[in-house]
Amino acid sequence: MIPIQIKQEGELLSYLVEKNKNLLQELKRLNIQINDGCDGKLTCGACHVQINSQKSQLNITDDEKDMLQFVPGVKGNSRLACGVLVEDSLTDSIITVVKQE
Repeated sequence: MIPIQIKQEGELLSYLVEKNKNLLQELKRLNIQINDGCDGKLTCGACHVQINSQKSQLNITDDEKDMLQFVPGVKGNSRLACGVLVEDSLTDSIITVVKQE
């Protein structure tokens, strides 16, 4: 299990997520409120999160980079939760669930 912190609506809570699982699915398992309009198929951009990590940059696919171009409020640490595999580099990260307007 990988320790992470989730920041949502100003609240910061600690959780354990399972390694080698999809971040979106883990957030849903933990009952974290997050949009997933395309059921995690990397086609809608609704599961926008920002990951603040002390570790190295997480792997990102070209498909995810392309989709992020259409997501409002994207920053350098923006990711789509459905495109993130839980791995050691997420340890102790703060993951902010970006509220969709």
